[in-house]
Amino acid sequence: MNNFITVIIGAASGFGRSLSKQAARNYYTHSTDSSVHPGNSNKDSCLHLVLVGRSRRDLENLSFEISANPAGDNDFDGQHHKDSGESSVNGVRLIKTYIVPDIELSVLKEEVLNKVVIKCEDIVREIEEKEDNTDSCISGIDLIFNAGSLGDLSKRIEEYNNLNEISSFYNLNVVSFMFILSRLLDFGKRTLQRQKLGNGGGLVRVIQISSLLAVQAFPCWGLYASAKASRDMILAVLAKESETGNNGILGIKVKTLSYAPGPLNNDMQKRVRESIGDASQKEIYSEMNENKKLVSMDDSAKALYKVLNEDKYESGSHVDYYDVL
Repeated sequence: MNNFITVIIGAASGFGRSLSKQAARNYYTHSTDSSVHPGNSNKDSCLHLVLVGRSRRDLENLSFEISANPAGDNDFDGQHHKDSGESSVNGVRLIKTYIVPDIELSVLKEEVLNKVVIKCEDIVREIEEKEDNTDSCISGIDLIFNAGSLGDLSKRIEEYNNLNEISSFYNLNVVSFMFILSRLLDFGKRTLQRQKLGNGGGLVRVIQISSLLAVQAFPCWGLYASAKASRDMILAVLAKESETGNNGILGIKVKTLSYAPGPLNNDMQKRVRESIGDASQKEIYSEMNENKKLVSMDDSAKALYKVLNEDKYESGSHVDYYDVL
């Protein structure tokens, strides 16, 4: 059986929920179509979907929704196993969900952040115990980083004079991102190399949710924009490192993408309209909201998976929602 692991950091609410549901829907659609990657048929492919966030209740609800109906519509003709978080078709496991709750990224505690990697290692251990041929049981790993915060949008650069505020923001948005990414890459390397997939069969895709603000400057976005730009560059560097030598410095195939989802119609965008200290931006976003020009979270999640499925993007690149339309 071909097993795929998708880890979504920041899955509990907002765009993370849409990404999680789309990951399951995309996998269900592709794995039940014998002509489309990743699975040749639903008989030989399983997605292990790891949902990471702060709220246990929200993650449990999301896990239930996905495993009950991974197709995301009325076309799911399969079975839901509530206790195990599994969905199956014709008695064969297709998707299994896992949750990693109580992950607070702004408080840098290795024992907390390492829970994500520990869960992934447990999944692989369980798979290897069940599979007869461990050389081919993990076929790919997707790491999707959605978690983040806005910062205080009422302030301009000269007003960021609280060291704790600055430190806490970058801990959440950059430091924890770098640490978890590093640990998960190490996990991917060990897993795929152990299964002899590092030199041809295994791929780790790293996707981080970016923003137009990462590449274009606007007033009052000093913290947010600099964090997004930093994450963009981290993935660009990782892409370059992965080009060097035998499948890259890591010894495995890695492909990275920074995806800007557009101005989403969600609670975060509402907070932008309410708190932004720049009058012109407040007016622009308010007009977009009133005229229903904000982007649907589900539409943006679908656009991301369109990019991933077509696989035409350059590793390390920044792709915007409006580039996909």
